Amino acid sequence: MTIVREIGAVLLVLISFVATTVSVPAAWVRDRIVDRDGFLSLTSPLAHDLDLQKDLANEAMNQVGAGLPIPAGLRSTVQDTILSQVGVVTETEAYGHMWTGTMGDMHDQLTSGATTVTVHADLTPVWDALLAPVQSFLPFDLPDVGPTVVTLGTFNAGWFEVLEACAVNATLLTVVGVAAGLGALAISNVRLRTLVLLGIAVVLSALTWIAVLYSNSLWVPDSLTGSTVGGPVVQRVLDSAAHDVFVPAVMCALTGLGLIIVAVTGMSIVAARRASARQQVVAPAPIGYPERW
Repeated sequence: MTIVREIGAVLLVLISFVATTVSVPAAWVRDRIVDRDGFLSLTSPLAHDLDLQKDLANEAMNQVGAGLPIPAGLRSTVQDTILSQVGVVTETEAYGHMWTGTMGDMHDQLTSGATTVTVHADLTPVWDALLAPVQSFLPFDLPDVGPTVVTLGTFNAGWFEVLEACAVNATLLTVVGVAAGLGALAISNVRLRTLVLLGIAVVLSALTWIAVLYSNSLWVPDSLTGSTVGGPVVQRVLDSAAHDVFVPAVMCALTGLGLIIVAVTGMSIVAARRASARQQVVAPAPIGYPERW
């Protein structure tokens, strides 16, 4: 029966380790990616990324501007003019609405279960501002080109369903992790040894978070990071996750070390007391008849 209880305690420690390791990143994903406001807040700084702005302007010229009656000799000048205007346009409220709409559409596709996400940008709010300097040196009026929706790329999002499932159950995973740890201590015959195992599990959880987040270049596919907009968004998510989870990881590792130190100290005290008890010599019972006899 003792062996069964110890095996059960070890299994509960393993369950606690897995649940705890998943629960903290899952809670971050729930608050910063699955939640729409959290995702928009996370990606809003990318609106001011200069490389993204240039890519957006180039795509606008290639996809929308291709339909404009601009002479071939002036196209490079027009494109340079649009690029020079991007920095001004991106500071406007209209550009902010455009970027929020782009990120909101990406979020909606991710959370709808789409296996492939297509990133669109509706440039209608800023199109006139981009073309205003161009119109100033062209000898004719530019016609209305209609909807100015630019496709910025696609990326595979089939993996997001698993991520979202973990995020939705982050609280449950936390409860399971804590309950399994307490259960392991409750059924174990050697609680101090089980406490050492729990401490090791907590330290390993923290090290797992740090290793996974800081080695993302090894497991994130190039097809995802290479997307025009999807790549910077993914990199922004990974960098923010590594930054936000680092402090909890350090605290978790210190907690695990504390549990190990407490358990090892307790085991040392118990061992010292047992050794002291064995050294006590019990006086032998008298042999023979009592003196009064």
